[in-house]
Parts: sequence; C-alpha cells; structure tokens
Amino acid sequence: MSIARFARPAAVVLALVLALALSAMALLVMNNQTHASAATGGHATMPETATVADAVAGGGPVGVKHLRADQIRRSSPLMSVSSQNWAGYVASNNRFRFVQATFAVPALNCRKTPGTAKTPAMVGVWVGLDGLGGRVVTVEQDGIAGQCVRGVPTYNAWWEMFPKAPVYPAMVIHPHDVIQASVYYNSANRQYRLTLSDLSDREGFSTLRRCGASSCHNGSAEVITEAPSVDVSSNRLFPLAAFGSVSYSHIQVTDAAGQRGGFGSSLWQDSELVMVDTAGHVKAATSGLSHGVAFTNAWERAS
Repeated sequence: MSIARFARPAAVVLALVLALALSAMALLVMNNQTHASAATGGHATMPETATVADAVAGGGPVGVKHLRADQIRRSSPLMSVSSQNWAGYVASNNRFRFVQATFAVPALNCRKTPGTAKTPAMVGVWVGLDGLGGRVVTVEQDGIAGQCVRGVPTYNAWWEMFPKAPVYPAMVIHPHDVIQASVYYNSANRQYRLTLSDLSDREGFSTLRRCGASSCHNGSAEVITEAPSVDVSSNRLFPLAAFGSVSYSHIQVTDAAGQRGGFGSSLWQDSELVMVDTAGHVKAATSGLSHGVAFTNAWERAS
C-alpha cells in the first residue's frame, strides 16, 4: 500500500503456485454485540499523518515461493509457501462464501520497531475472501491495523472491498481486545457482509457491500497477518511492526455448496504461508494447525 494506504500487496505471483477455481456461500451468525455501522463510521486518525492512517491490507501475497523440505521448521501435510507480506493460512481451489476467526489484538512493541512519520512500522491482522488469482485482483476483508510512529503504538479497525479504498469505522481498539471478524457472501443478492465485533468492549460494525470490481471470484478464504506495502504497485514493504504473536481460533470456512470446515480440510486446497524477507529470512513464523481451527503467527524481524 502507499503511505496513503495500508498493505496493498500485488497478487500476480501466487497464481503460479496455488491452484484456484470456483466460488461459494455460507451462513453468518452475527454477534448481537456489534452495533456501530461502518456505513456511518468515520475514519480513525493514526498519529503524525492522516495519509498513513488511510493504509490497510489488500491485494494478494507478494513473492510467493514453495518452501523446500529443509526450510519447513516442522512437518506439515499442507502446501507450505513463503511470501514477503503474508503469514497465515489460505484455502483455495474452490469457491467460498464465508470465513471467520477470533483473535486478540496484539500489543505492539514499539521499542523494537519505533517507526517514523515517513516510514511507520505496521501490521495488519484480518480475515477475508479472494486475493488469489483472477485477472482482476479483489479482496473482501476486515480486521485490525496497528502501527508504530516514533515509538507510539496506534490501533484501528477497518474493512475493505479492494481495489476500493479501506474504511475505518469510528471505534476504539485496545491491545488484548478479543476480536471476532468475518466475511460472508450472499449469492442471492451478490452482497458481502463484513462484520467485526470487539467482544471486550462490546462494540463493532457490520456493513453490506458489493464487489469492489466488476466481479469477485470468491476463489479463496484466508486468515492472515500482513506486512503493508508502500503503494499499490510497489513490492517495497513498510517494516513489520513487532507484534509479538497473534493467535487465531474458532476459524470457520464454508464453501459455495455449504460445506463447512477449517484449514486442512479435504474439501479444498490449504496452504500455509510463512512471511520472509527478500533473502529468505523469516519475518513472521506460522505455527501448525490445532484441529484445523487455530494457529499462531509470531514476529521475528521487521524487514
């Protein structure tokens, strides 16, 4: 993403290594604690410069490569690949209609990654549909953004219908807040419901939106920790904020036929992504799956 947008990765490489195909559908159980509508929410302001605040995750993973057996820290039955900006898990080779996960907002260590007004240290934590393959890259996503500027951490909730601009609802996010985020596609009206509930503060948002482009494939579902890029067309990334670790749980994925599962399901192709720098050093490690519904990403280096 640009200094005006947060993590805007280019997704052209992934089509070479991950198989994609068809699209999907799933039933969204909305948390009755969500009440702030993203349609009416304003843009939250991050420190130093509003242009940095307008940056969120979008697009797809950059620089994806298969990992050799000696690069995988543990044995995994899933396809293991590296990416310069994504860590987490992706379901593909199907069409999807729903993805959901619960996580605690990671507390940034801005002493390790202080950042500057020009070059903040940043991280995105989100769930979404799409991002892989297709002639036009689309992503329907929501989650949490965090950044360090001159040693000061700031947190925001956001949703985005990439390639359209992200939206920051007017809500306050604290480290350690427990967040439930989901994206649901309704094929009947061709709309997406993006929902985020702060279960700790009992606030959140839920908004109905159409595809951000002429069409969306719903060809993947993902739960991702992301390093933002400098602009839409550049693979140059902001430093990855020292987020410690973020643990995802209660992961749910549903395909277009209504089949439900987690990652590691035989219903679709699942891939484990490890975030690395251009030299192959791990920036954010990805743990193994716990029953297909939980895993952890751990920070190792900024760039």
